[in-house]
Amino acid sequence: MGANFLIKESLMFFIDWDKKYELGIKSIDDDHQKLVALIDELLVALSNGKGRELLAPIIKKVEDYTLYHFRREEFFMKCAKYPNLENHIIEHQHFIEKIKAMKAKSRLNDSTVAIELMKFLKEWLINHIQVSDRKYEAILKKSGVQ
Repeated sequence: MGANFLIKESLMFFIDWDKKYELGIKSIDDDHQKLVALIDELLVALSNGKGRELLAPIIKKVEDYTLYHFRREEFFMKCAKYPNLENHIIEHQHFIEKIKAMKAKSRLNDSTVAIELMKFLKEWLINHIQVSDRKYEAILKKSGVQ
């Protein structure tokens, strides 16, 4: 599989931000858009032939930013007394474990990890927003989270 195929294949995984992904909670929507921007950063690196070189720093950014976002989101849910907080935290923990596994895989110079990462991020982020985050949306809004 050549590099050009991988780049063309990766274009399928890019997320075009859409209002349907917004919860109407500005801080969380901004965080989600930042995560989409990190996926785009990886796509740009791949298309410029710098995927392997920039993969580790991008994974680190994803890891750092998601930890920041998860802490904020969990704090909001705790303050709003969201009843499904524990399950939501478990979802976050599974995400972190997957990112750590990809980071380890990237150290082995596995050429598929960049595409795998973009696909995973897209699928996880969209599903997490549309399903898991929607469950707390009304409760957080009612508690005044912005």
